[in-house]
This record gives sequence, structure tokens and C-alpha cells, in this order.
Amino acid sequence: MTPQQHGPVVAAPPGNQPGQQAWQRGRLPSAVGDRGGIYPRWPFLAALFLAPTLVVGYGIEEYFASHVCSLGWWCGIDLLPGPMQAFIIWLTFLLLWLIAFVFGVGPLEIRLMPGAGSRAAVPSGPIGRFFFAISDVRRMSHLLMLFGGMALVGLIVGYRTNRFTPVAFAVGAVVIVVAVCSTIWSLQPHPPQRLPAQYVRRMSYPSYIFRTLPIIDHIWPPRPPTASP
Repeated sequence: MTPQQHGPVVAAPPGNQPGQQAWQRGRLPSAVGDRGGIYPRWPFLAALFLAPTLVVGYGIEEYFASHVCSLGWWCGIDLLPGPMQAFIIWLTFLLLWLIAFVFGVGPLEIRLMPGAGSRAAVPSGPIGRFFFAISDVRRMSHLLMLFGGMALVGLIVGYRTNRFTPVAFAVGAVVIVVAVCSTIWSLQPHPPQRLPAQYVRRMSYPSYIFRTLPIIDHIWPPRPPTASP
């Protein structure tokens, strides 16, 4: 796929400032573009963070199965009904999805361009480059589809063999959702989203991204950012 098909959110060069007239009419151009919602980078990162959380939780549960537990409410989490455990898993996944989106759009998707027609470089800094590389779902879309298909088959087999559990369904559904998001995203082109260069830094702040969420923008709408110095 070419950069023109799947480009990042970038700053337009001087003299070509899309969205300036929209601001003058009181409307804000999107700082997110089509990198919100079902953009697969965010659920994929959420699933990556969820996996070690589940592993650590399982390890703690196994450890305290033969030791005295002193972790308060955590000691009885394995005694909760299966549907409640599945609900906690999905609530955690959705919360991590939101965190990945709010804090990831700026450093991973909005990048300054040195000039017209230039390719956007990868994020600066080792942490930004690491998360950008491991969540580049464009390069692993087919692998994610395979994992999603395997998770679906596993859930069907578990149901037919009476080994189906709510927790297994919750974890399998996470894998399937990531695969579906990746599939939908890969089926259509996504040209670069261009923002006025003097505003792009302010529009990449997590607080600004959070205020662009569909419900939040009506309660606490983002204000037109001032030009960066």
C-alpha cells in the first residue's frame, strides 16, 4: 500500500492551510480524521496491553491458591460469576482502547511534514518508534485476519464440545474485534489527513483529542487552538 492510500494525519505546508476557512465559520476540522473509531491501531494496542494484564492476574490467582491472600477484593475475583468476569475483561479492554486512542493519536498519527509531498517520518524517540512499529497493523492485516478466524473457530468448537466459558468468549471476542477492525480498514483507501501547520501541535494534545469524542464534544467541545509559536 502506498503512503497516498494510507497516510497519517500531517501538517499542511505554509500557503496551503486546509480548514482555515472552516475555523473562520466556527467549525473545527477534525484532528483525528479517520484515525478514530474502528481504526485498528487502537484496539490492537488495547489487546496488547490487556494480554499481560490477564497473564499477571492468572498468575496472582494461582499463587494465592496455596498462600494466604492479602490483596483485598482481588482475592475473590475468581469467585465472581463467569459473565461478570467477562464484563470486567471487556470493560478493561474498552478503557485501554480509549487510552490508546487519546494518548496515541498525537505521537503516532499526527506528525509534522518538512514540506509539500514529503513522506512523514516515524515518530521521534525510542518509545514512540517502538509503539508505532508494533502497532503498524497495515503490515499484519492478513495475520490479524488469520488470528480472528482461529479465535472464531475456537469459540465454535468450545461451544459444540460444551467447553465454552464466558471468559473464553470475552478473550476470543477481543481477538475477533481486532481482526474485524483491521479487515474493514484495509478494504478502503485512506488519504493523508492534512491540518494547518501552525495548529497541528496544539491539536495533537491528549486533552484536545479527548474533547473530540462524539459525546464529549457536545458536553465539553474543543476550542479553536491558538497558533503554536
